[in-house]
Amino acid sequence: MPLNKTNKRTRQIEPEQNFKSKVGRPQDSVWEHFIKTPLSTAGHFAAECLYCEKKWTRGRPQELQVHLAKDCLNVDEETRREYIQKILQLYNDDDTEDNKRFRIEQLNITDFWDVDQNSVEPLSKQKQEAIDQCLLKAFVCCGTPFAVVENPFFVDLIRKLQPGYKLPSREKLAGIMLSHAVVRIEDQVNSILGKATNLTLGLDGWTNPSGHSIYNFIIMTHDRREFLYRLRDLSIIKHTAQNLASEIEDVLQKIGPDKFAAVVTDNAANCALARSIISEKYPFIVNTRCIAHCVNLITKDVLEHNFPKKVLKSCNEIVKFFNKSHQGKALLVADDHKDVVKENIVKIITSRGFFHDVNVVLKVLEPLKKTILSVEASNTTFADCFIALIRLASTIKKIPVERGLVNFQNHVINSINKRWESFNVMPYILAYFLHPGYRGNGLKNMWTKISEYAQKLWENMGYNIDDQEILITQMLNFKAKQGTYSTAFVKNRVTPCTWWMSCEDQPPFLRDLALKVFAVTPHSASCERMFSVLGWLYGKKRTTLDTNTIESIAKVRHFYQNNNMHLAESNSRQNNDDIQKLIDESAFFEIENDNDDHEGEGGYEEYFEEVEIPKHNVYVLIEEYVDLAILENDE
Repeated sequence: MPLNKTNKRTRQIEPEQNFKSKVGRPQDSVWEHFIKTPLSTAGHFAAECLYCEKKWTRGRPQELQVHLAKDCLNVDEETRREYIQKILQLYNDDDTEDNKRFRIEQLNITDFWDVDQNSVEPLSKQKQEAIDQCLLKAFVCCGTPFAVVENPFFVDLIRKLQPGYKLPSREKLAGIMLSHAVVRIEDQVNSILGKATNLTLGLDGWTNPSGHSIYNFIIMTHDRREFLYRLRDLSIIKHTAQNLASEIEDVLQKIGPDKFAAVVTDNAANCALARSIISEKYPFIVNTRCIAHCVNLITKDVLEHNFPKKVLKSCNEIVKFFNKSHQGKALLVADDHKDVVKENIVKIITSRGFFHDVNVVLKVLEPLKKTILSVEASNTTFADCFIALIRLASTIKKIPVERGLVNFQNHVINSINKRWESFNVMPYILAYFLHPGYRGNGLKNMWTKISEYAQKLWENMGYNIDDQEILITQMLNFKAKQGTYSTAFVKNRVTPCTWWMSCEDQPPFLRDLALKVFAVTPHSASCERMFSVLGWLYGKKRTTLDTNTIESIAKVRHFYQNNNMHLAESNSRQNNDDIQKLIDESAFFEIENDNDDHEGEGGYEEYFEEVEIPKHNVYVLIEEYVDLAILENDE
C-alpha cells in the first residue's frame, strides 16, 4: 500500500543544518522527500528516497523530481501530482491565458532566412525546447541509439540544418529529456483513462535478451485506443497466479476497478487462474481468454498430423536448398538446372502428388490464417470472433477430401472441437445475439442460456432482481425488433456501438449491457506486438538497457505510434506483417536437421491412409449452437 506523507520515514538532520545557512541559491524543495548525505564535493549530496528507499550516489533535483512523479511506487498521490505539475509547467502544456501569453514571441526578420554559422545567435528557449522534443520523438520512434546524438556526422548535419540549435548530450537525451516526456505522456493517458469506461486490461509475459522476465500491461478503451500502462520486471518473484493477480489488481486500483469491463490474457495456467481470482473479487469484470491464442493452438494441433508434417518437411527441404545455394537462386528461372539442383529436390518437385498435397494443406491453413488476422484486429469484438469461428468451421467442412485423406479432415475437425470445448463461449454468443446486424440469427435453442447469462452479468454489476427482469424484457423487445430496437442496422455505415447509442429505451439497461460487451477487446495481440517492438528496440547492441529506460522508450513510442492518424495505415500493414511473421516462424515450419549424408536420396513419398472411411460425416461442435449456413451470403 502507498505510504501517506505522515507515514514516510523520519528525515535525518545533516550536521551542517545546525549552523546558519550560507548565502547562495536556495535548496530545491524536492529534498524534503529525501535523506541527504554530504559528499566530498561542496554542495553535492547522495540521496535516499523516504518512501521506497531507492538511493543515488549523487542526487540531482531534476532526477529526484522525476522519481517522485513517475517511478516511486510508494509515494502518496498528492506528492506525485505536485511534481507532475512542476514538470508539466516546464513545457507549458496547459492552455491557460498566462501560458498563451508566455508562448507568444515577437518574430524577427532574421527568422526567415539562413544566417552565417559564424555569427549565429542561440535559439530562444521555447524554440530550443520544441526542437528537443521533436528530436527525442524521432530517436525513440525510429529506434535510434541515443549515442548517435554525439556522432560528429550527425552533429554536422544538425548544424547545417539549424546552426542556432544546441544539441543535447547523450546523457541528457536518454535521461532527463526522456523522463520528462514520459511524465507528460502519463499525465495525458491518466486524463483519458479518468474519463473512460468499459476498459479492457491485457497482459502477457516475455523474456528480454538479458534473461529478465518482463510483463506488460496494456489498457484498451471502448474506441480501441491502446496505452502501455506499465512494464514490470517480475524476475525476482515467482509467477504464481496469486502474484500475477496482485499485479493485475494493483493496476485496477490505480485507475479504478469499476472502470474495467474485462481482463484478457492467454490461457497459460497461472494467467488463467489469475483471471479467475480477479473475476471472483470483481464479478463485473469479464474473465476473457485471448481468442487469437486459441486459434493459434488450433493451428498447432492441425500441424501435428503426419500428413501436413510430411508436406511441410518437403517444402522446407526445397526452401533450404534455394536459400543456401546462390547458384540455385540465380538459375531458379533458367531452363538448364540439372547440374545445380540436387537430386532429392528434383524428385520432390517432380513427384506426382506433391503439389496436390501442398494444395490440400494450403486449403486448411488459409482459413486458419484468415481467422487469426480477423480476430487479432484492433477493432475486433466478441461478435466478430464468433462470426470468424463460424466461417472457419464452415470452410473446413467444405474442403473436398480426395485421395484417402478423410482421417486428416477429421483430425482438423477434432482439433477445432477440442479447443472449443475448453472455451467459455457465452460472451461470444451473447455478443452475437446483441449484434443489431444478426440478432442471434441461426442460433439453435439458445435463448434460455443467453438470457440466463445476461441476467447473471447484470447481477454481477450490482443490479437487483427487478432490474434483471426489466433487462430480460428489453432483450425480448430487441429480439422482436419492437419499439426503439426496430431501427435497421446498415452494415459498413455504422458500428454496433453507434447503433446502440441511438436506442432510447428507459431505463437504458440493455443499451448499457450491449455497450459493455462490445467494448471488450477479446485478445491480447497488442501485448504480443509490444514484445515484438521491445525485441526490435533492444536489437543486438542495446541488450543492457535497464527496465526503466526501456519502459520509458516503449511508452513514448507506443503513445505516438498509436495516436498519430498519419501512421494508421502503416500500422495496419505492420500488424499484418507481424502476424504473418509469427506464422512463418512457427516451430512447425522449422526445417528438421537431417543428416547431410542422406542428402540426394529419396524424394517425396505420397501419403495414403491405410483405411479409407466411405461416406464420412464430420461434425463441428459449434454446430450445436448455430447453423453454419447462415453466413453463406454474408461476405
